[in-house]
Amino acid sequence: MQQIVAYETEVAQTADPLGGSYFVEALTDEMEKAIEGVLGEIESRGGMVECLRQGYIQHRIAQRAYEHQRAVENGEVPVVGVNKFATVGEAHAEPDLELTAADPRAAQEAQARVARVRRERDSAQARAALDRLSQAAAGPDNLQPYVREAASAYCTLGEIASVLRERFGDYQPPTRF
Repeated sequence: MQQIVAYETEVAQTADPLGGSYFVEALTDEMEKAIEGVLGEIESRGGMVECLRQGYIQHRIAQRAYEHQRAVENGEVPVVGVNKFATVGEAHAEPDLELTAADPRAAQEAQARVARVRRERDSAQARAALDRLSQAAAGPDNLQPYVREAASAYCTLGEIASVLRERFGDYQPPTRF
């Protein structure tokens, strides 16, 4: 494990990585500078919420994942067992996977449990909790207490999601890359 960590982090590239902690401090300073750059970019684009609305955050994550995967594939980023010291030949062949089908009775049992919960819960309390969630979703309030109240009133995940979908619509991620 030590050899893998040493190889993938390049910590062995310095004579004494913890000597005077220069190496660790240099890495920390480099990371801090990169983080401040990203935070500055987010702030200049109107803040985190606006960046999420515009799809900027999702685009950055996708772009970075793409760049990282390309670097792994090109060998620029070493990953032991993937692009460094990987086993070749038959020993590296993909294992046979056994596929199993779900028991159809499991779905029927789940439906029966949901129907029982809906039948046995206090319907007025559940409806009131969903109404309060809907009203809160129309404003700037934190929705967590309202979601918790609905869950405590035995509202289903589908019912809670439907209320939020009515207020916010379905999320459509930006498709630019």
